Amino acid sequence: MNNSDEISLKSVVLIFAKRWRIFVILALLACIFALVRHKFFPQYTADGKIQIQNIKNSQLQSMLSKISGLSNEVDLFESKDENVTNRTISILDTEQFYNMIGEKIFQLKENQPNATLKSSIHYLFWALKIREKNDDSLFEISKFIKKNTTFRAGKDGQIFVSVTTSRRELSHLLINQLLENAKEHIPNKEIQELTLAETYFKGELDNVQARLDSIENQLIEKMQKTQILSVDMEKGEGTKYQNNLKKEISDLELKVTENLKRIEILKGKKKKSENDSSSLGKYSNTAILKQLLDENAELQLSINTLKGHLRSVAKQNKGLIPFQYEVDKMKATYNLEHKIFESLRENLSKIGLQKTYIKNKIEILEVDRLSSISSKPGLPTLLIIALFISQCLGIFGIYLYELLK
Repeated sequence: MNNSDEISLKSVVLIFAKRWRIFVILALLACIFALVRHKFFPQYTADGKIQIQNIKNSQLQSMLSKISGLSNEVDLFESKDENVTNRTISILDTEQFYNMIGEKIFQLKENQPNATLKSSIHYLFWALKIREKNDDSLFEISKFIKKNTTFRAGKDGQIFVSVTTSRRELSHLLINQLLENAKEHIPNKEIQELTLAETYFKGELDNVQARLDSIENQLIEKMQKTQILSVDMEKGEGTKYQNNLKKEISDLELKVTENLKRIEILKGKKKKSENDSSSLGKYSNTAILKQLLDENAELQLSINTLKGHLRSVAKQNKGLIPFQYEVDKMKATYNLEHKIFESLRENLSKIGLQKTYIKNKIEILEVDRLSSISSKPGLPTLLIIALFISQCLGIFGIYLYELLK
């Protein structure tokens, strides 16, 4: 260095070149570290991919959503894929789900799995110091799975799942269990909510049916009590009978009027022919006049009788008005309850289709084979990273030494 504390690039290169042995030693140590890390402390990552079926990427889901009347709601919710994937990840990344995986692993251990599976489970239990099944051991397994599992949301409703452990077989075991149980757990979680709604609708449907039966029984009982089969029929028959009575009365009154005209004519003729000998015959004007007067008396009696019947029928029809009001009110209530019943039944039928839609919602697209699972990062990558870090440390160390010297 010169007096002005300035240093040239050539001087810098010479300073580092003098200490080339340090860089070589650091590089060798880094390579040894990378080899030891790769050989004795590997990290095997198993990957899997879950596809969330929706109306955009599945013909079956599109058809089911249209049949169940969910097309608008589903399209609105699934307009952004992250809505679905983030919600699904939140369902999976829970203690409940990890506990389920732990239960499955205990079941696999008890079912005497094959040698590879048995070795993986034995290693897991040995690493976590688990000897028997209890709440604490289940908690330790679920905590281990959660620690070594990552979920990542992708495009088009895809979720990437990764499991990293120090053994290839264990990573393969856990990724398979995660994917298989996710395919069941996600639909079951949503179906539970629909089942609650289904139970509610069934209860309401039974209540509405009971009210419909009650209204129907009350209506029948009221009809039987008044001996009326139908208010409309009763009013129709009464009106028809009234019209017939009015027509008969009108005809009789018309007949009486005609007879009165004939009587006036006959009275005039009678005065002219009082001394006529023919007036004593059977068909004389006097005889005809007497016959007409007797006929009018009978007709008037019939008219009075028919008018009495007419007043009676009118009174009876007037008495049907309050009864008809009660019946109409009951019918209106029945129609309203029936509309509610139909709406509930329609919603209940849609729930069944919604369950089918949800059951086909999850599909496992990819899962790594055991042979394809390798330690990550790979040895070349690990060597490059180790060399880069070692050389950076070397440069920084030499710089500090020269600065403080």
